[in-house]
Amino acid sequence: DKAAIGWSIGIVLVAVGIVALGPVSQEAAQPAPASNTMQDTMADDMMQEAVMMDDAMDDTMMTEDTMMTDESMTDDAMEETVMMDDTMTDEIMDDVVTSGDAMTQGSAESGIVQILIPEGTGIPGCEADDTCFDPFSAVINAGDTVVWTNEDSVAHMVNAGDLQEDSAAIGFDYPNGFQSGLMMSGDTFEWTFDDPGDYPYLCQLHPWMVATIQVN
Repeated sequence: DKAAIGWSIGIVLVAVGIVALGPVSQEAAQPAPASNTMQDTMADDMMQEAVMMDDAMDDTMMTEDTMMTDESMTDDAMEETVMMDDTMTDEIMDDVVTSGDAMTQGSAESGIVQILIPEGTGIPGCEADDTCFDPFSAVINAGDTVVWTNEDSVAHMVNAGDLQEDSAAIGFDYPNGFQSGLMMSGDTFEWTFDDPGDYPYLCQLHPWMVATIQVN
């Protein structure tokens, strides 16, 4: 009887243990669901990564737009530079042409025209290329004044006339004529032309030195 009672008690205790351990084992066998906090954190991280990717794409597009803008600005600057260079070149050429006309035709604004007697003209040779006077032919207006300057190392003269046409009509003997007298190196002579016409002139000391003035 004691043994039966012991077995009965043991069986009851085992059954109670099984009953007590049964729910625990079932709970342990089932995986614990992920908490809402972890899911929210993962969703936030994904959203942040997506935003960062969008920002990177925007930055790339802005960089490309900036590069295109810089290239456009560079092209515009180059075109403006070329246009400025062309304009400056045209202005310089106009100034050169104007200066050349002033040397040949005189200066209508100032009313004074400079003519030089170059160095070395006391020796024959300058007549071959019309360089005995510079300029060889001057076109001026009535009332303008011509100033000759002797830059040669020898004396010269400036006398109206043409020896081939009339060797006697020289200086004041030429119609509305003029004459300088002896011009030493560095001397100047000036004459105002009031009457229109053509005025050939020469250096009587060096008769190969000839030139003309046309007065309009």
